[in-house]
Amino acid sequence: MATYTHGHHETVLRSHSWRTAANSAGYLLPHLRDTDRLLDIGAGPGTITADFADSVAQVTATEVGQRELDLSRSPTPTVDSATSISACRTPTA
Repeated sequence: MATYTHGHHETVLRSHSWRTAANSAGYLLPHLRDTDRLLDIGAGPGTITADFADSVAQVTATEVGQRELDLSRSPTPTVDSATSISACRTPTA
């Protein structure tokens, strides 16, 4: 099984928190519709997840660590209140 070599140290999460859907997954944005449901595997701090939520009906964020999952659940002012974001912990082997 592959491991995430960067780990989930606070410095790694902090460096990932600047990421947005536009600067890290812009190629997907033209293909998203407001009726879509999106699964974000390895959501990390949730900044990209929150941006995706502006474009689709529902986003489910998964993460292996509880701390990272809690970050993905954190409210963000950029998310439209009509969008549903669910978060769930991904079991590890």
